[in-house]
Amino acid sequence: MAKITRKKLARGAKLVTEHVFTPASAAQTQMTTANIEAEQLTSQYAPFRVNLSLPRLSGATNRVAGPTGGMCFHGIPFVLPPLQEDMAYTTDPRFGGRIPTLDDTAPDIVLDEVSFSFDQRLEPAAIVSNWSTGATAAPWSATAPNNAAKVSYDMQSRLKIELMIFEKQLKWLEGTASVGFEPGRMIWSGTINPIDTNGSFFRLNPWVASEINQVIDPYKSYTFVISAPELFSGTNTTEGVELVSVEVSMRFLARLTSRDEDATIQNIPNRHLGEQNKNLTHAAAGTTGAGINSSTSRAPIGATPAAGDVIIANDAGASTLGTQTVLAVIDEFSRRKLHGGYKMDADVPMLEEIKDSAAYTVLSVPLFNNGKWGGRVSDDWLDEPYIVSGTDSIIDRRYIPIESPMTVHHVIFSYSWMPFLWWDGANRVTANTLPRLPASGLPPATFRCEVGVGIGTGVRGDNYNYTQVAFKSMSNPVGAA
Repeated sequence: MAKITRKKLARGAKLVTEHVFTPASAAQTQMTTANIEAEQLTSQYAPFRVNLSLPRLSGATNRVAGPTGGMCFHGIPFVLPPLQEDMAYTTDPRFGGRIPTLDDTAPDIVLDEVSFSFDQRLEPAAIVSNWSTGATAAPWSATAPNNAAKVSYDMQSRLKIELMIFEKQLKWLEGTASVGFEPGRMIWSGTINPIDTNGSFFRLNPWVASEINQVIDPYKSYTFVISAPELFSGTNTTEGVELVSVEVSMRFLARLTSRDEDATIQNIPNRHLGEQNKNLTHAAAGTTGAGINSSTSRAPIGATPAAGDVIIANDAGASTLGTQTVLAVIDEFSRRKLHGGYKMDADVPMLEEIKDSAAYTVLSVPLFNNGKWGGRVSDDWLDEPYIVSGTDSIIDRRYIPIESPMTVHHVIFSYSWMPFLWWDGANRVTANTLPRLPASGLPPATFRCEVGVGIGTGVRGDNYNYTQVAFKSMSNPVGAA
């Protein structure tokens, strides 16, 4: 429904019904049928964030060269797919790929802000890496410098950080016309200079870039890239610094949309099934629904005056043909406030006027991100922090409290394929065959990954259990499949 239009009253013109009753009746119709859309609201977009975290980023383990040279180039992939009801595609007969289609009503997503922070221990300094050793010596060895893991004011000048967000076509859409793994374009970039984090009293940490206004393609994949080429710079290979407790927060804006409804939604309250005005309609109420936030509950606008009728300001009796009486009905809806969306107990308002009351959001969950090397190494399996005793498995689990009613549309699992370094005794080894598997010993040479999402039940009941809503098992996921 478009915004309500009205005929302007020109000087010397007669007052006709199109000046008063037509726009007022249109406004009442939209409110009583819960048809007020996002474009009619002052705030059409709702914010959400994608938060990424890294325990540390070191040039000693992340030795990938960036576009400007140097080491410590790291990328984290993410996607923002469309809602399930908006997700569709046609098959490309030429290459066997897929051509995505997106309905005009699908909520568009805009990148609004990027913030980046890391630990400096409240000092204008850098943190010396635990791997500040010789080129082949193992970390934490007797030959390590005494200032490992301490703050360094001298090496703070190495904190030049380049941030980028790359966009790429999804392999799932390409078919035989593959464009490879290279990103298609860079949609945003920013640079943190050492002087930005060197102030004694004022430091840009967290560093924030706002008002980006970059539209996101729901059928593309994205990678947030951190490049710190000078952490282990120059000829000094025995000492360097690292970024500790890296926190990335990307703020997006998504246009409001209508909420999910009907019985196809798992676990939706059966009393209303998400439908609007299921409890009571405005027509059945016969009033504006006031009485809680206002002392007056008015009858809706009824008949329209006929041509030639006397213009009435306020009705003397039961008639609703007065100009002021009609406008007072719209005022009464506004004073009562316009309602829409779920309440905290997953119930809906008794009477609703707003159609677009749901928002797109993302819960980003980091897993296995506190290992020794910044990656999984099967040769060093038993030293992993998530090892299951007596098995060849590592398990990580997160409990996420749900603060408001929501519908899970997609569960996306992603992991980085970037090579990293680790120490095998006194030797530094590059893990560049992914997943890296040993010739013998634990774990077996078959890599299997299982990912699941469950919703907890019975928080206030006698039975505690989970409902599985997503599960995927992958064996040796090393190819495009």
